Amino acid sequence: MADVEEKAYEIEDDFDDDFDDESIDLEGPVNSEDVVAAADSREKEREHETTQVMKSPKSPPQIKAAPPVAKKAPTTRKTPKWLALEELERDRSRVSLNRDRVRSITQKLSKLQQGLEVDRSRSRAAMETQVKELQTQIQRIESEQESRLEECDQQIEHVMEALGQERLARELLDERKTKEAEAIIKSVDLKIDGFRTDAVASEEAHASELREIREQMETEKILRAQAEEKFGVQLYEQVARLTEQVESYKDQNTALAARVQTLETASKAAAEEAAAERRAREDHETHVDGLLEDLCLKMRNEILAERNDRESMEETLLKLIEETCARVEGGLVASSSS
Repeated sequence: MADVEEKAYEIEDDFDDDFDDESIDLEGPVNSEDVVAAADSREKEREHETTQVMKSPKSPPQIKAAPPVAKKAPTTRKTPKWLALEELERDRSRVSLNRDRVRSITQKLSKLQQGLEVDRSRSRAAMETQVKELQTQIQRIESEQESRLEECDQQIEHVMEALGQERLARELLDERKTKEAEAIIKSVDLKIDGFRTDAVASEEAHASELREIREQMETEKILRAQAEEKFGVQLYEQVARLTEQVESYKDQNTALAARVQTLETASKAAAEEAAAERRAREDHETHVDGLLEDLCLKMRNEILAERNDRESMEETLLKLIEETCARVEGGLVASSSS
């Protein structure tokens, strides 16, 4: 009986493995008749195996001696042949259910393939129409660009001819004016170099002053931070001592509660004093920062004023150069006319 049950379970597991391992081609056409025929052939093979198991001689099961148990009502025991038939019926029902599932799956797959083919045909037609439209647009744009390029080439040729004529005239004028302007430019360059050296010296002086101010601010910040750290450590130590004393007094005697309260108020007052000192330091820092900002603004304004003066001097020199050039040209014109 146990052998028949084990064989039935093995047949059921083999059927499940065959159904799970069966590969269905989703890309090619699916034929439901082939799938059903394969399932029928597997069912016949399993029935043949079960009949062979039932016909094979079975060794009588070894019965072990069991302890005496209370008597129970007689129960109807099923023979191994009956159990094998029941297992066979279960396999047949399971096979029929799996067959229905396979048919439904094949129908769904055929519908999906039809939908995919329709979508592919539609997408191809749409892509072809879009490609044709793009080709026509590209041809139209190329023809327009070619016509525009031809017009531009003609305009460029006319402009190049005019530029060649102007270039010749300018070269003649430049040869006349360069000789006269070289002397004036040398003198102007000397004056501009002097102004530049003065401006660089003033900028370096202002930069050194700003560096000194920044160094002083950094040193003050460091000193402030060190003082705050020292004061914080001292305050923390005092508070720790006071708290230790308070705890010792509380443990020793309850009558010292009033004194503990006074110590707590003293610690609070010390903390308030520390906070007041910190606020005063912060106010002082803000005041010093405001003074430094005012100093920086003054220095910047002075630098801007010097820069404006230098630019005005350069403009006046350039105007003088232009006036001298105009006078020289007037003299040349007068001499040429005479």
